[in-house]
Amino acid sequence: MKKRNIKLITIFKTNNIGAILQAFALKTVLENYGEVELVDIKNHHIDKGIKLVRFGKTFKSILSVGKDILRLSSRKLLIRKFNLFLKKFKIIGLDQINNEVTVSDYFFTGSDQIWNPDCISNNSKIDTRYFFENIESKNINSYASSKGSYNYSKNQELVFLSLISKFNKISVREKDFCDYLIRNKFPFAEHVLDPSLLLSKKSWLNFDFKLDSNIDKKLPKKYILVYTIPRIKIMPDLILHVKETLGLPVVIIDQNFKSFKNTDVQLKSAGPEDFINLFNRADFVITDSFHGTCFALNFNKNFITADIGKLSNRVKSLLSLVNMNDRLVNNKEVAKFNTKKSLSINFQESNNILDIERKRCLNYINDCFQ
Repeated sequence: MKKRNIKLITIFKTNNIGAILQAFALKTVLENYGEVELVDIKNHHIDKGIKLVRFGKTFKSILSVGKDILRLSSRKLLIRKFNLFLKKFKIIGLDQINNEVTVSDYFFTGSDQIWNPDCISNNSKIDTRYFFENIESKNINSYASSKGSYNYSKNQELVFLSLISKFNKISVREKDFCDYLIRNKFPFAEHVLDPSLLLSKKSWLNFDFKLDSNIDKKLPKKYILVYTIPRIKIMPDLILHVKETLGLPVVIIDQNFKSFKNTDVQLKSAGPEDFINLFNRADFVITDSFHGTCFALNFNKNFITADIGKLSNRVKSLLSLVNMNDRLVNNKEVAKFNTKKSLSINFQESNNILDIERKRCLNYINDCFQ
């Protein structure tokens, strides 16, 4: 059979570590079936995340400019690390896709929140490019595509359901999203793992990613790792509580000019390769991030995930799958973790579940090529 040409549209040109690592993981798995090219659709709303200074017209953008200027030195190093990591991908433009599609051409959308209008645009509009709208093919599939916690309006729902009607196979990252699709006449929709979980801990470590030597020098031998994205208000209390219980210093991956109190080492310029090493060495993880939870779980690190309310559906879906709902906590629940034993996790059940789910999800991808 002629070599397969695989085109993948996902979120990857950004300084979000979870986004770029999930793209790397899915690309790695798809390479078992052919040559994989990531499609750069030139989404300026997303792409500005990898700019040294993120200029924009909104109030939020103006605040971002100020933050970027204050941390210019560390941000310059950070962006350099992301740009180096991007060299691991073969990237093409949307206009480079041949209009004469053959049976050897396969198209994948996902993972990450590519179907969440709030995430991929500044005007809450569905971006039809994330659906290969102009491609006529029987080989269009989604893997772990997500709309996060977004609820489509009636008009958006009509557009969305029409766009996915030409897909060969559809899978999404959240159980509630899968249930939504089944209710809307897509009974073949599947709930699958985030791509980062398709690779085992051993597989991630086999890439032999390097830890920045300057970061390495700062690390204590044993430490609590904090990885925060939304920086919710309860994080300082969680950090202090776990720090006092375990008696360990706190290392935080935080690009902001100033971090939370009760942290000992702030890493402003940790890139994707640093991230893998930092999680691998950590003794405990505190996070409010979905991908932070994924890697803590996958690397068998004792952890707590801070509940971010209605935006926690991705985390809830994952933790429910592995029977670890108790690791998602709010400021009232953290008091129950008052001993080292209560903070410890037996990963035997979750590892068995992940092994089974990983095989199922890899079979799903395999079926996309049948």
